[in-house]
Amino acid sequence: MLVLSRCKYESIMIGENVEVTIADVRGNSVRLGITAPRCIAVHRKEVYEAIHCNKTKKAQFSCRTAELVKIAVASTGPTLEDYVGTWDGHYGYLLIIDPDTMRYEVLQNPLAALHGPAAGRAFAQLLLQGGVHTILVGNCGSDMLKILGGAGISILTGMTGSVRGTVEQFKDSYRSGLS
Repeated sequence: MLVLSRCKYESIMIGENVEVTIADVRGNSVRLGITAPRCIAVHRKEVYEAIHCNKTKKAQFSCRTAELVKIAVASTGPTLEDYVGTWDGHYGYLLIIDPDTMRYEVLQNPLAALHGPAAGRAFAQLLLQGGVHTILVGNCGSDMLKILGGAGISILTGMTGSVRGTVEQFKDSYRSGLS
């Protein structure tokens, strides 16, 4: 095992494509922000073990996690038929979607009402309170990646196509990981 010392906001690289950033340290708890390609699954160890356990335990795990929480998708417009957009939080649309029903609410320029250096953290808290734990985007600024990743929100970049198509692909890959 390699043991490294890092300070808050410092990173390590794993291979060419995986970056692990120390987002926060509170007592015995360390929050990590992980940036990785979509093809690399990133899970907490207990989730990984639940996914890879025997079939009986897999079925029990699937029953408990079959319902997805809400996801947010950066969009060029206010509908599911618009395209996935880039996200820095200062322009565009963010669709908050229940992937099971595809019902959604639209936030236009959601950071416009938030001001000051804590705006990103307030935005992350707003998303978490709304049940959002994952954001799908075409691209995302590094500051926003650090802030949202530090809050425990997963950001999947490199998404293309319509919002509806992207959510359907996400649902399929999420559920196939549980079976």
